[in-house]
Amino acid sequence: MLTPVAEVAHGEEILLSLSVRSAQMYPAFVAELEAATGMDVGYRLCGALLVAVDGDDHEQLMELAAFHERLGLASRRLDRRSARELEPALHPGIRSALAIDGDHQVDNRRLLRALYSAAVDAGVRFEIGTATVIGTADRVAGVRVGSGVVVSASQVVVAAGCWSASVEGVAIEARPPVRPVKGQILRLRCDPARPLLARTVRAFVHGNGVYLVPRADGEIVVGATVED
Repeated sequence: MLTPVAEVAHGEEILLSLSVRSAQMYPAFVAELEAATGMDVGYRLCGALLVAVDGDDHEQLMELAAFHERLGLASRRLDRRSARELEPALHPGIRSALAIDGDHQVDNRRLLRALYSAAVDAGVRFEIGTATVIGTADRVAGVRVGSGVVVSASQVVVAAGCWSASVEGVAIEARPPVRPVKGQILRLRCDPARPLLARTVRAFVHGNGVYLVPRADGEIVVGATVED
């Protein structure tokens, strides 16, 4: 999901400006990547719909709508009927919705394959294995991968995601304060000629969050659990 507006939360105004700018640059990034590789990355400017199921969910959604308005973000409040006109598969008992036309999505698996292909074509060398940063106390000299190969470098970018803080050899003061959080996702399939949904749907369901992301090939991604 590329949903900077749908996912904004209180206290994240600085992050929001970065996310919105990034989203604005995404179509050009996708066009360049697809032209370089000839691969479809599954990018869709489909918009998003935030849905509230019961009265408490509605209050939470309306508070979010007011937050959007204070920040000058583009979203539209919808009643039950208007929401189901946009997405007929929604349950008739939903309470309200918020439409965000500017949010979009990309197929992360296809995107990763295309990025890998483009990097190889551009001369990037991949060494697969557990990495250890090497060097002195105040200067890095490179990285040693699991195979024992040493890649010399005066600068090293640690981009190990949620495991970045556990990369061996990184000075304690340079380790980012991040940790892994587990999430489980369900992937369903429907007939792409008869799509169940047109937009990404994020819902408040009795206080719990859920999302459904429809892909162009008929896949629907449903998520997600959050576990430390």
